[in-house]
Amino acid sequence: PTSQVLTSGTSATYTTPANVKWIRVRMVGGGAGGGGTNGTNANAPGSSGGTTTFGTWTANGGTGAVSGGAGGTGGTNGTGTLLIRQTGNQGTQFAGGAGVLVGVSGAPGPWGGAGAGGYTGSGSNAAANSGAGGGGGSGASGGWNAGGGAAGEYVEFIIANPSATYTYTIGTAGGG
Repeated sequence: PTSQVLTSGTSATYTTPANVKWIRVRMVGGGAGGGGTNGTNANAPGSSGGTTTFGTWTANGGTGAVSGGAGGTGGTNGTGTLLIRQTGNQGTQFAGGAGVLVGVSGAPGPWGGAGAGGYTGSGSNAAANSGAGGGGGSGASGGWNAGGGAAGEYVEFIIANPSATYTYTIGTAGGG
């Protein structure tokens, strides 16, 4: 057995090592960015995460929203055997009220990594290459805080008798 971790690339080429009998791929779409505030109220959605591809397989990114977007879903199966396809976790809803100064955490990806909600400011980014959502920004006292970003879709599959090369793209994380 051998393994490779691909963490970046757009229309990049994966070259199958010599004598490989099958490939097991685990991939996740990009997590969405957390929502933002105008200092008082939640008013700006985070952007959606990008789609991750390997050959003809896709895993969609999480959806950006002011108040917790939908997790990535609806990717396509390609040549090979599907082992698991899991919808990304939904972004967390915003919270608010007098004295609430903390934004909401992002949704965890399949390997954790959610961004923390901001404390009187912006939320933090999700962990790199986790597919998790970013944290939402906080509003001023008495305002509404922004929701956390949604996680990307996860898919795992096996390709028996693999081709010599495959084109792949790593889905980008959404911005806050």
